[in-house]
Amino acid sequence: MKASDVQDELQKYASDHDALFLQRFFKTGEGQYGYGDVFIGVRVPQTRKVCNEFKDLPLIEIQKLLDSEIHEHRLAGLIIMTLQYPKADQSVQQDIYDLYLKNIYKGRINNWDLVDLSADKIMGAHLYDQPRDILFRLAKSEKLWERRVSILTTFGFIKRGDPSTTIEIAEVLLHDTEDLIQKAV
Repeated sequence: MKASDVQDELQKYASDHDALFLQRFFKTGEGQYGYGDVFIGVRVPQTRKVCNEFKDLPLIEIQKLLDSEIHEHRLAGLIIMTLQYPKADQSVQQDIYDLYLKNIYKGRINNWDLVDLSADKIMGAHLYDQPRDILFRLAKSEKLWERRVSILTTFGFIKRGDPSTTIEIAEVLLHDTEDLIQKAV
């Protein structure tokens, strides 16, 4: 299995009409939060269907998806990571977490849908029994998506009955001027 196989399969569902809609919906115009993001017009249900076929894709190939300029390729990479994480042993879970964090810092997880579908399932799952200092560093970042990851990660803790970090991160982000942060908080 290769990243190119996933990309080829996604292309079968591509729609120019949907691509135009998604570019507007995800604010890809100049000066907007998703500026420069490229869409091929694959809807999430079709993306999930493809991801289920490639749920065992090696992490090195997932990185190739995450490096793509095409939004749906990155989305597929993240969905596959969320499918792999809960079934993996601790060593592979650490590898998935490390890959996720690396791509946050690289700016590859760069829109609200990418953050929202993955942060709690990867970082939230991984950090539940571990120090959470990284979330406070992300919450203080100048980068919008790093701040959003910090608060959305805590949904994984809430689902397990622990809202404490959510409240602490919310206090850090309380006066953030970005609407995408306010909505998350």
